[in-house]
Amino acid sequence: MWIKERIDTVADIISGGTPARDNPKYWGKGCLWVTPTDITKCTGNYIDNSEEEITLDGLRNSSAKLLPKGTILLTSRATIGEAKIATREMTTNQGFKSLKANNRINNVFLYYQILLNKNLFERFAVGSTFPEINKPDTSRILIDYTPNIKEQQKIATILETIDTAIEKTEELINKYEQIKEGMMQDLFTRSVDKNSKLRPTYQEAPELYKSELGLLIPKDWIVAIMEKIATINMGQSPSSTTYNEKNIGLPFLQGCGNFGQINPNTNVFCSSPLKTTNCNEILLSVRAPVGMINLADQKYCIGRGLAAICGLDVTTIYLFYYMLLNSNKLEKLGQGSTFTAIGSRELKNFIVGFPKTKEEQNRIVSVLTSHDLLIKCEIKNKEKLQQQKQGLMQDLLTGKVRVKLEEESK
Repeated sequence: MWIKERIDTVADIISGGTPARDNPKYWGKGCLWVTPTDITKCTGNYIDNSEEEITLDGLRNSSAKLLPKGTILLTSRATIGEAKIATREMTTNQGFKSLKANNRINNVFLYYQILLNKNLFERFAVGSTFPEINKPDTSRILIDYTPNIKEQQKIATILETIDTAIEKTEELINKYEQIKEGMMQDLFTRSVDKNSKLRPTYQEAPELYKSELGLLIPKDWIVAIMEKIATINMGQSPSSTTYNEKNIGLPFLQGCGNFGQINPNTNVFCSSPLKTTNCNEILLSVRAPVGMINLADQKYCIGRGLAAICGLDVTTIYLFYYMLLNSNKLEKLGQGSTFTAIGSRELKNFIVGFPKTKEEQNRIVSVLTSHDLLIKCEIKNKEKLQQQKQGLMQDLLTGKVRVKLEEESK
């Protein structure tokens, strides 16, 4: 029989505190002092470090509390409902309502209950400057649990197993991304031969290279400004009267902070687009933030925050990867005091190095697209695991699906 009870029946709720900043005796080596930023920066379920520490004097002369290993550090201010499990003794600032599980509940099981019920913490948050959930409201949040500790532990183990698989997949994606970064650096400075082998480095064969307009490239490569090798279509926002959410016209893209993701999402359509981009053209964000790059997966209406680029003497996909490698240079083209923006003139004068033949350009592209397929495969695997985790949490943490314990199977 599962139970639904207030969270304060299974855990002590502990607030944090901050020692006086103007007293240097309170700050330094002694006790880890965790802030919500430490939590949001931390990957995985556990936290073992903090950006700052406080001394024992700071601990004694503030409302901060020394929390034991295994405590769930739960953010209660600004970013609400984020949680990590402490791997050792720690303290926190006042942006927490940390949970010290009692003998009625397994702390890892409780941690997953917090994740499942994050929306409840957000719902109880109040405040005009920034939202915050107080201790009384934290106390009255209800959670489901089985009184059988072994069943709790089994559920926690199952969920931790799938989390481990997700973390390993993320590590693999990061590894592939790092390899790709190095590959692009080599491919766009050394190129590959007909057997898809990298040419010797400049140090090994300096006679194979030349320096032109600040680029060190193979001797038989060409250097040109963007205007000479590609069409550039600066976006233009249409009248707001042409916007709709009824799928009339083309999806409207303006550019945003998440623009680096493939297949940008939009629910705004434009019935009378002024500027458009075709499928597989390069999309570049030219207004804050600047320098983010994507490939259009269909025809779009593009606003003033974007530019659409299509290769001529250079294949578009080659140019896409080249710009991706040099995104930091594109960012530096941004100008303006109120917000940064890349103008048409700056973009037209952007310098590109490329092989003379499209055959060689395509060899470079082939290496990178093959590697991208590996990354996409792991991203899909991660998404599948995350969906499985969400389904398991809904089933196992509510008692909808029961787990079989070892003694029951004998």
